[in-house]
Amino acid sequence: MIDRLSKHFPDANRDHITETVRDGYSSLAGRRIRAYVPNLVEHGVRTRLRREARIARSSP
Repeated sequence: MIDRLSKHFPDANRDHITETVRDGYSSLAGRRIRAYVPNLVEHGVRTRLRREARIARSSP
């Protein structure tokens, strides 16, 4: 997942992506349905990285 996200967001720091993925997993820890956790985490991280990229582009 981290490799895919790093390729999709080449300007994002890999350590930041890794930490964001960890945060995503932590937020879903203890949930009853675990089969979709990786998909949910990846979707959430993509959304967050897109938002951060937009903010970075709009900053002077």
